[in-house]
Amino acid sequence: MNAFLMSLAFYLIGSFAAFLCRPSWKGILFSLFAGLSLSLQLPFLFNILSSDIVSELTFSLSYPIGIVSLRMDPLSAFFALIISIGALGASIYSINYMKLYKDSYSLGSYYFFLGLLIISMLLVVAVQNALLFLMVWEMMSLFSFFLVSTEHRDEQVRRAGLYYLIAMQIGAAFLIVAFAGTGVLADNMDFQAFQRILSRQSTVSILLIILFLLGFGVKAGFIPFHSWLPLAHPAAPTGVSALMSGVMIKTGIYGILRILLLSGIPLRPIAYAVFILSLLTGLFGIINAIAQHDIKKFLAYSSIENIGIIGAAIGLGMLGLSLGEETLA
Repeated sequence: MNAFLMSLAFYLIGSFAAFLCRPSWKGILFSLFAGLSLSLQLPFLFNILSSDIVSELTFSLSYPIGIVSLRMDPLSAFFALIISIGALGASIYSINYMKLYKDSYSLGSYYFFLGLLIISMLLVVAVQNALLFLMVWEMMSLFSFFLVSTEHRDEQVRRAGLYYLIAMQIGAAFLIVAFAGTGVLADNMDFQAFQRILSRQSTVSILLIILFLLGFGVKAGFIPFHSWLPLAHPAAPTGVSALMSGVMIKTGIYGILRILLLSGIPLRPIAYAVFILSLLTGLFGIINAIAQHDIKKFLAYSSIENIGIIGAAIGLGMLGLSLGEETLA
């Protein structure tokens, strides 16, 4: 985990360096540190993905957080790789694009919050303690809100940013209830302890799984929780729109997969519900995407369609497990 922690430190250093340096150097400097971070992570992540090992760092914080585990398993490593590659792409793209804003908005603030957003996304896929997970999840929403609101003097941008923040808090509310309920029943805030509760297939465990799916579904953009995407994307700078579409909303998919792995064999009604809702999400996304003239709105609805495709595959996998069809799963 040392390589992972050092990569986070590079992003943090890059954020402060970009905030403090001359405007003409901000994007280049931040991209340099993003590249260094990715180069440091690649051997570590590929080793986990290729050998199916788990790297873990455990430490203790004061009450009420308690024991905290940073755990990098193949699922976490896969998403960390996506986040890091997407972050470097958005950073490089922003070098020239953000020059449009240099006379009217703070480039230093943009790169500062961009770095913090990337750090929070990487922590989301590594943290295995419920309370700390909720903290970094909220940090991810808050930092992305600041980036969406870059052109804050525009009233339409302010409205879009506020709508986005409210939507994220609705999703967080579902997750808070789900994590609190599971943590109380498990008498532990570590994700591994949740498996004993979520795999019971009792009424309570089913309700908790549904709450988790709803909370993570808001971030991913499944219908009917999709409405923030077509508003936030046109309001945000293009680099941020790309990062949100290609990377950030996929943390919702990560959360869904993490809970499903902890819940054992899924119930057939939940599997059908996920599959059908995902199909509707994909159809809704593509129908609206082809009607758009604004490329950012097209990107937003296309992202909704892609989330639907991913969700449909997850639903089919759940059905395969519930039916005992390993090939389908």
